[in-house]
Amino acid sequence: MFRRRNDEIEVLLAHPGGPFFVRKDDDVWTIPKGEAAPGEDLLTRAQIEFEEEVGFRPENVQQWIELGWIQQKGGKIVHAWAFEGDLPEPFECKSNLFELEWPPRSGKYQQFPEVDQACFFSDKAARRKLKSRQVPFLDRLRAALAASKHGSNQVADRAEEERMLTDCSEDDESTSRAEAALIPAANPDEHRTTGLPRL
Repeated sequence: MFRRRNDEIEVLLAHPGGPFFVRKDDDVWTIPKGEAAPGEDLLTRAQIEFEEEVGFRPENVQQWIELGWIQQKGGKIVHAWAFEGDLPEPFECKSNLFELEWPPRSGKYQQFPEVDQACFFSDKAARRKLKSRQVPFLDRLRAALAASKHGSNQVADRAEEERMLTDCSEDDESTSRAEAALIPAANPDEHRTTGLPRL
């Protein structure tokens, strides 16, 4: 999810929960994601995982921007989509829980949230906090938004050109009618020369 603030793009990232990431910040945040079953629609799964990890269901999304895929260091393939939106006010991150033996080899199991924080970051900050293998998603998002803006400008330019052509056409037609009104109707006697006797 991304939003616009003062003509800048901010992106929502998720901090992984659990004891291994408590004191880690840079290069550990991630886009909200999960694992898809074989044959499952990837966009549908991404939408489900976003809600399960963040605790918020986006509504009235106008466009899902496909950002392609990347391969993480562990070999997993991650497919991503982006959409414009914002978190509700107030907001509290509520994620699914997972169970982990903690402390290690203690025989005791505890539950931890899959995501313990979900925050918006500027593009610069997001590049520092996001897992390095996922940074290309930021580049693709900016490229997609730039292309969309360029396309919108072209459509607006074409509409303006068509409007101007229509106005010019109407002006030409009005001028033609005005000029025609100034031309006197033909008179059969106009061939005679004034002042000379008729033969």
